[in-house]
Order: sequence, then structure tokens, then C-alpha cells
Amino acid sequence: MSQIYVIVPLRSSQASILLEQTIGRGLRLMFREAEFSEIKRENIQNVLLKKQAPSNYLDVLSIIEHPAFNQFYDELIADGSVVVDEGSGGGALGDMTNVELKENYKDYDMYFPEILSDEEEELATPNIDIKLLSSYTYHSLEKLKSWTNKGEVFYSQEMTVKTNFGDYSISADLFKAKNYNDYLVKLIEQITHTLGRTKAKGHSRKLPLMQINQSMLLGLCDRYIKTKLFGLIFNPFEDENWRVLMLKGAKITEHIIKEISRGVYEMQNETKIKSAVINKNYFSSVDRLKMRLKYSLVLKKTIYERASYPTNKGGFEKSFLEFLDNDAKVLKFIKIDEYKHLFARVFYFRDDGLMGWYSPDFMVESDAKVYLIETKSDKDLKDANVKQKHKSTLNFVKSLNRLNPTLRDNKTWEYLLIGETQFYSLKKSGADINDIANSAKINESALSNNLFDI
Repeated sequence: MSQIYVIVPLRSSQASILLEQTIGRGLRLMFREAEFSEIKRENIQNVLLKKQAPSNYLDVLSIIEHPAFNQFYDELIADGSVVVDEGSGGGALGDMTNVELKENYKDYDMYFPEILSDEEEELATPNIDIKLLSSYTYHSLEKLKSWTNKGEVFYSQEMTVKTNFGDYSISADLFKAKNYNDYLVKLIEQITHTLGRTKAKGHSRKLPLMQINQSMLLGLCDRYIKTKLFGLIFNPFEDENWRVLMLKGAKITEHIIKEISRGVYEMQNETKIKSAVINKNYFSSVDRLKMRLKYSLVLKKTIYERASYPTNKGGFEKSFLEFLDNDAKVLKFIKIDEYKHLFARVFYFRDDGLMGWYSPDFMVESDAKVYLIETKSDKDLKDANVKQKHKSTLNFVKSLNRLNPTLRDNKTWEYLLIGETQFYSLKKSGADINDIANSAKINESALSNNLFDI
């Protein structure tokens, strides 16, 4: 939609509806961004309440007069709908200005971390080395063969396998089989069932069953039987040799289960730590801000040429900005602009149960700490949504502190909710940012019963 700043009537009109439509077309709002809201509100108060000239020309329509408009103007002025601008107003944008990054902004740049994935423990690539498994040595293969008779159905004796792997015990019942393939399938079922019944010593609760690649396990058992079980090459299909595996009382199946289970158990303990992944959103990625000159400060320890504070009752934030810039313990800080620094957000559940997002007022860095700080008037400290924001931001800070220190520049994060009276009292006593942080934590503890119980 096009924006109209100036209307030049080229013909007269006696129809008031045409005049209204012409002016109405030019009065469509143009500057809709949030940063213009305060200066436009001030303009409205000057024009409609104080009957003064506008201080800027945001959303102001200029009409190059035609005589036909005179009566129309007179009627609007008479009923107070408009006021006459005598030409003493400010510039087109008032004192609204663009504020850029400083030349040395990198010295004071900071980032707001976004956790993309948490640190987690994961299994190493499944790999069991058959060479590390023990062979069956109770009886020689030749002797075992001499104990079998072709054509008979062999099955293992019902028994319990009991073995210890470190602090864990494993038990399993054995089974019947009709051929080698059936034997392998039953063997895999028994091994996975056995692992599922693993218990830690001293604990009655069963450990969760690990999801095992059964095709990999079946191939492992087949190779172990054919190449390592008896210390030589063993062909289970030749001369129905597989029947040896089921000899009653020979404990061959028991040995296989024991060795394969031990290999799987040790594989489960071969874990590696997958580092957390974070995205560092630097505040300098927003290289320009709009703000009111009248309500901004030139400060040293921040990336922008100026820092803004609210036009309405912004004295507290103004004093806090000056305090941070003068405190020797503060290395750098940023006044977070909730409409521009969209990455510096914490999501929370509002008092009405819906999800909202929240940007703290300040982010401050010292030698050992990074503080997210919210400044509030005393009456707002117990506001329901302030409590909800506080809870969510504390949880966010805890998640950051669980990261590997190298991912957070070896600094601890804290969230501070600072009341107005509390701040001015500490400032008067010569406190620094660390003193304020300690006071905020003490105050938080004192108020915990009624501040956080929702």
C-alpha cells in the first residue's frame, strides 16, 4: 500500500464527502513499527490535549490548500478535531534518529546463546571383536563329537546361566533347537532376553533393555561359532556338527551366551560424549537501532553509539545504564531491544496459560559472570507474569550453566530481578554489580515463598 504524505487538490469540490475521502486517504497510518509508538503518542498529546504544535511529522498529512477546503477546515477546527500548526514544530521525524554501531563495537560485542542440542551420551559404533572372546576349553571338539549320535534329537539341559560382569549379574534359561538355523534364532532370542533381565547388584529394579541390532548379533554368533568357539574352523553343517552345540551337560550353549553377552555388555559401556551445540547470536548482527535522542545516552561499554531508555517513567533504567557504564566490575553490557534483538528471548507460560516470549532488560558481563537483568518498579515485583518470566529465565540460565564451560566462555550465567528501591539503596552505598547480584539473590530467597509459588 502506497504512503501519502502530501495532498495537492487541483480542483474544487462542493461535496463534503469527497473532501472527507481525500483527507481520509492521506490519514492511513504509515509508521507502524514499535519504536515509533512513543514519539507518536507524544505527538498526539501535544496536538489534542495540550493544543500545541506537533513535535514531529510522523503520520502527519500535509495538504496544499485549495479555497474549497477552508470551510471544511473551519468546521473541523471549531469542533476541536484539528489544531492549527503555526510552524513551530520539530523536524519530520522529531528527535527520532538512527543509531549505528561504534567503530570499536567488537570490543563490547556480546552474544545470546541458543541451545540447538544438549550434551548427551551415545553408544560408540557397535563393534564386538571376536578375537577378544574366549574359546570353549572344557572338552575337545573330537571328544564332543564322539558323544553325539546321528539322527537323534538333542536338546540342552534346563539350567540357569549365572555370570557377573562388573557390578551386574545376568541370568537366563536355555532352550531346545531342531537345526542350526533354529539354534541361532533361539540363541539370539535368549541373549537379548538375558540382557533384558540384567540387574545391577543391590538393586531390585531391572535395567532397561538396550535396542540391539539382531542381524548384526546373529552374524556375530555365527562367526564366533565357526571361527573361535573351539579354537579352530568349525562347520556346523558338516556331518550335522551343530548337534555338538546342544550336548546335554557340556555347557557349550551356556558358554556362547556368556561370551556374547559379555561382549554386548562391554559394547554398551563404550560410550562417547556428544557435545552440546549452540548458536551464538551476536547483538552486532543488528547494526542499527531507532531511538529518541532526548531519551538516550552516550555510553562507553556498549556496542551502539547511544543507548535508549523509556520515555515514560524511564528514570530507573536511565540510572541503571549510567551505573553499569561507571562500574569498574562491568566489562560490557547491552540494553536489549525487544523489537530488534529478536533472538534474545526466553519463552514462558503467561498467567493466562498461553505461551509468550520475554526479553530481559539488560545483559551484563563481568570477569566471571554473565548477568541477565530485569529492572522493575517495586509494585511490579509480585506481578503474576513477572513471576512466570522469572521462573522460565532461571530455568534457561540453569540449562546454560550445564553446558561445557568452553561453550560459555568459562563464565557462569545468572538471572537477577532488581527492584527500584533496592537498586537506589545499594547505589547510594557504593555497591558494584557483584554486590547488586548478591543482594538480588538474598532478596529472591527471602521472597521465595510468595514470589515463586504460583
